[in-house]
Amino acid sequence: MIYKSSEDQLFNTITPYQSFALIVSTIYGIGILTLPRTLAKSVGNDAVWVLLIAGILVWVLIYLNTRLIQRFPKQTIVQFVPRILGSKRKKWIGLGLASPIFLVLAVAWMSGVSLETRMFAEAMNTGVLQRTPLEVIIGVLLLTATIAAGAKPSVIARFNELLLPLSFIPFLLIFFAVFQRGEMTNLLPLFHQISWSTLWKSVLTAAYTFVGYEVILIFSAFYRKPDQALKYHSTALGVVLFIYWGFLVAALGIFTSNEVQHILWPGLEVVRVIESPTLIIEGLESGVLSLWVITVFTAIVNIYVALVQLIIQLFKIPDRHTWKVVGGLGVIAFLLAKWPENIQMLLLLTHWYGFFSLIITFLIPILLLGISIIRKLKGGSEHGSQASSSSM
Repeated sequence: MIYKSSEDQLFNTITPYQSFALIVSTIYGIGILTLPRTLAKSVGNDAVWVLLIAGILVWVLIYLNTRLIQRFPKQTIVQFVPRILGSKRKKWIGLGLASPIFLVLAVAWMSGVSLETRMFAEAMNTGVLQRTPLEVIIGVLLLTATIAAGAKPSVIARFNELLLPLSFIPFLLIFFAVFQRGEMTNLLPLFHQISWSTLWKSVLTAAYTFVGYEVILIFSAFYRKPDQALKYHSTALGVVLFIYWGFLVAALGIFTSNEVQHILWPGLEVVRVIESPTLIIEGLESGVLSLWVITVFTAIVNIYVALVQLIIQLFKIPDRHTWKVVGGLGVIAFLLAKWPENIQMLLLLTHWYGFFSLIITFLIPILLLGISIIRKLKGGSEHGSQASSSSM
């Protein structure tokens, strides 16, 4: 249900670098705006090293998911899960047992699309488009994402590759902010006495901001060189971790941990303190938010495409009806994005969404890897070329 195996279809695969861009663009999103405040509330200046521990935890999860997709190359999760859980004679058993996994992923991805859209709409409404109704911002962002979500995964991967350099510009601006207003003494003291429960909760909270990498369970079926996936996925995580750590250090160095706790969007405030020596550039936060539109839009589209592919592959929906699926999901996402009554409810839902995503991205690969190893199942033995020999 993906691509015909011929040389002229090489264009419809995802290169290793595109897989790198895909992971960076998916997990480097709206979380950067709130991460400094969230961590500062729980561990103060120790957020500087707590975030690094969270990065290690996320790498373990990415490692597990990558090993799973490498065990079944050229297949999506829709194709290899029924085989892992079922039998050759009664394939319906595998599909039945796999249904809860598909349902959980669908809920997680729909929640991700809705919450990221609403969160960014709130940031735009607060920082730039103060007179624009929230529903209009949500609607425009989702409408554009809906149009893009009907494309093939390989096209979306190239889209990520094209826009990736633009997403790094806001990060480069923090150097100006740190040089102009930052005080490294504000990062001290470090290594306060933190209880194990507080440390664990803080690590999980930081790890929430990296969710979204589970889209590889769909996109990996299009990888040209799946054997190189772990290297590029790990590098992508390292890049995003460095960016998040940079914004965190900048926020703490400029505002102090006590002040950061009371700023709704610390990542945006870091940019606002930049002063242009020539006074040519004013209102940098507007430009940064404009660039973040691209970043968040790409992340939403990636998750959206994974959800669409999950549904059309699961129910074997023909290509000509893909837009009906995309449109229906867009309406649902819009209604869910409007549902939170206020920013406090939105932040709470985002917290639970992150926790839910962490659990499923740990349990799913552990379960499937364990069963496939015990049953000695690999993608190449029976259905190894299934993804590449079928059409979308």
